[in-house]
Amino acid sequence: EHSARNPQAAERICQQCQQAISAVYCPPCKKKLCEPCDRLLHKPADHANHSRIPVQEMPPTPASASQRRRTTIMQQPVSIDQLKTQQREQIEKLKDRFVDVRSK
Repeated sequence: EHSARNPQAAERICQQCQQAISAVYCPPCKKKLCEPCDRLLHKPADHANHSRIPVQEMPPTPASASQRRRTTIMQQPVSIDQLKTQQREQIEKLKDRFVDVRSK
């Protein structure tokens, strides 16, 4: 399943059709592709000479800031009271912004 709940599966999805599991990575295109999309994309002469590598042989990529933040957040236990406090603070900030915009 490729969803927000399963980021590893989402990383394996073909970046062309967004449905099949990717099989190769094309560095010049900077895309992970399933076999049918790879054949289709690299059939034209201007892409035919691209060297592709199996997805399993791709060098690891550093995690993005959002991935690191999401991992950190998921590792930190949060109480209901903390969540309520955070929500109240966010609501107050939004109210302040709304008042600022209306007063201009």
